[in-house]
Amino acid sequence: MEMQEQSNRDQLVPMDSGQGARKQGGNGSEDWVQSLERLMENAVDVGRFQIKFTSTLDVNGGFMLPPAKVEALLQITQETFNNIIKHSKAGSVRINVMQNRSGIILYIFDDGDGFDLHQVKKRSGLANIYAEATRFNGMVDIITAPGYGCSVTVLIPYD
Repeated sequence: MEMQEQSNRDQLVPMDSGQGARKQGGNGSEDWVQSLERLMENAVDVGRFQIKFTSTLDVNGGFMLPPAKVEALLQITQETFNNIIKHSKAGSVRINVMQNRSGIILYIFDDGDGFDLHQVKKRSGLANIYAEATRFNGMVDIITAPGYGCSVTVLIPYD
């Protein structure tokens, strides 16, 4: 299935210390947006669902995130995709990346099966999402119910 994208790379803000968004990877530095796009493409290939991606980041805002926080956002996205692929039977996924005065907000919603949040094991992938966010004093909000899909909202503060 094909990934739907509603923003272009120019709308996304560099997110590291000054030289643009860079993440150290096995083959050198990668643009964080390219890493996010690669995660989405891989998830579409493996999960057989469509992704709608939007971003309302202010490119003129001049904010930056340290590389460790960018990596945390990528890890949270990967873990969420893993959960969607393994458990949700989703047909479509929406991803929004936004900002407010506090930090970067990552919102991921799937239209899959949903689940009872209280029945999930504490050692699950959701625990990894909470751990990554709280490592940077971030917040996680998960809303789901059987038959109603799942939304994961994460705020990673600037400082």
